[in-house]
Formats: sequence, structure tokens, C-alpha cells
Amino acid sequence: MNNLQLNNDASVLGPWAWKLMGCGLWFPEGKSALGELNDDGTPKWAAVYDHYEEGGSIQIHIAIDNPKYVTRQAICACFEYAFYQLGVKKVLGIVNSENERALTFDMRLGFKLEAIIEGVYKMGNMYVLSMTRQQCRWLRGKDHGISIERSAAA
Repeated sequence: MNNLQLNNDASVLGPWAWKLMGCGLWFPEGKSALGELNDDGTPKWAAVYDHYEEGGSIQIHIAIDNPKYVTRQAICACFEYAFYQLGVKKVLGIVNSENERALTFDMRLGFKLEAIIEGVYKMGNMYVLSMTRQQCRWLRGKDHGISIERSAAA
């Protein structure tokens, strides 16, 4: 895949990602999304961003239905959006300590464990993971050849 066609329609990507991650009801206020769609319009993967603090940090939630869609370009796009377009200094990931699959994925991306908050979930603790721009190995520079398809809602 040479030219990744990204979509930022949070009304499509957000509810799909929230359902896949088991997050309950989707409330779009204060959230943005980035992802890639199949030919039939269904998402391949989505990154949902929330808790944006201008010039500070943002939280990222990555939802992937099929691991074959986890390409280097897709991962780069997730972090380039946060660090280059939004200009944050730190990206945060919140993971239940019982979710070993998500924790392993995030640590492989380069996130570092910043805090453990005990008793947040019925089973497991909350792991607060973080990655700074300097720690991120996924940034390719501002001229990276990725296009974002703007949705009608954007």
C-alpha cells in the first residue's frame, strides 16, 4: 500500500471503534478520529482521540478488527496526526491491566508505563501509558505523502 487514504469521519469511525473496544455508548463531543475504510465503507482500523489539551497532550484509543491492517503507514499516521497536526507534546493511552493484548500492542509501539491507578476497573488496574514526540519512532517528517479524505461533517 503506497498511498494510504485516511478518513476523519468520526461519525463512522468513532462508534465502530467504541463498540470494538467495548467502551459502551459513543458520545462524539470532544473526540476526533482517524482511520481507513474498506471499499464497502466499513472501517479497517480507527484511532479515536479525546481529552485534547492544546500544546500538551491527547489520549489515543486504537481499534483494529484484523491485525493485517496494522501497517507501518497506519501507525505513522496515528502519531503524525497527534504530534504534527495537533502539536501535542505527549500522547496518552489508558489500558486495563487485564487487557494483555492491548498492553503488549501499546508497549511495542513505544509507549512507556507512566502510572498505575489501582481499583479503577472491576477487574484490573488502570495503566496510564505515555509517549512523547522525542520517544516516538513513527514520525517520518511533515511531508509524508499521506492524504486524508475529508468527510462532509468535517
